[in-house]
Amino acid sequence: MYSGRTSRLAKILAGLNAVAVISPSSDMFYLTGLRLMADERLTACIIRPDGPAEMILPALYSEQVARSAPRLRQLVWTDGENPYTVLAARLREMGLDTVLVDEHMWCGHLLALQSALPEAEWGSASIPVRQLRRVKDSMEIAELRRAAEIIDSAVMRTIYEVRPGMTERHLAEVLESNIVAGGGEGVSFPPLVGSGPNSALPHYQAGDRVIREGDPVVIDAGCVAGGYCSDTTRTVLVGREPEGYLDIYRIVLRAYQAALASVRPGVACREIDRVARGVIGDSGYGQHFIHRTGHGIGLDVHGEPFIVEGNGQILEVGMTFSIEPGIYLPGRFGARVEDIILVTETGGVSLNTSARELMRL
Repeated sequence: MYSGRTSRLAKILAGLNAVAVISPSSDMFYLTGLRLMADERLTACIIRPDGPAEMILPALYSEQVARSAPRLRQLVWTDGENPYTVLAARLREMGLDTVLVDEHMWCGHLLALQSALPEAEWGSASIPVRQLRRVKDSMEIAELRRAAEIIDSAVMRTIYEVRPGMTERHLAEVLESNIVAGGGEGVSFPPLVGSGPNSALPHYQAGDRVIREGDPVVIDAGCVAGGYCSDTTRTVLVGREPEGYLDIYRIVLRAYQAALASVRPGVACREIDRVARGVIGDSGYGQHFIHRTGHGIGLDVHGEPFIVEGNGQILEVGMTFSIEPGIYLPGRFGARVEDIILVTETGGVSLNTSARELMRL
């Protein structure tokens, strides 16, 4: 599988007469299966058009990489050597004019490498790698489905534990515990738990506010399974809802349903955004839908394709992204519904299966 991915990247590089240098990141994991820590020691995967992939790495990682990815050749440097001159010499041997580096490479590594190889042309390796990662294969879809199942279960278990008197932070801790208990490797991002007026802040992280009777509580969370991320948002009411809350929640749910129904191969990303935004705008709340309708997801929780006005990228079978319309009334409350959607030949399918109706405790 990994050899196939590096081979596909090599074909793209051949057309660019370039070599790619990929640092520890989700890109490296996608291409090699290696999960290495980015730090001050230069570590990278070198992928060229006409030869096998290889790793440049410090000696302390050599045995670890040999066990995890024995197919990869190694260019090992030791403490006391200058790894940038070692890598520059290897790149010169390849005789290619352009070096592409991924967007995760530390600035210090890039500047030192450019200094050691001043004659090279430089560009972004993330552009061709994103081209490969955009459409998910069957293994990736299976992991995304598993991540969705884990977060659905964890969020539902957490919702039933919501009580007046709990703090948002406590509820977030309960959620993280439920994720791990359910088989998740951890969170894909810090859980967003906003109660009462904090529910009107789309990216508000859990704080010390005490949850009270009459509060809507918006829970936005994701987990990691097999390296792949999930992301979902559900809302629960603690007791009787504030005046007008049911109306805005129903509008948000209609916007989600309309956007999902519009997903199919060949549709531009901006069209999905327009559908969701149209439902909310026609209901008089357009100015309170203050973010894009969705984002791609995979090894990273945010990535291509972005479901936003201006993005003419065409949906393809195997793409995965969120649909997450919301309405936010400052100082009062907010509502959002979010699922991860898979593009199939017949339309969009939600990987999340938990109830989307407004829940009340």
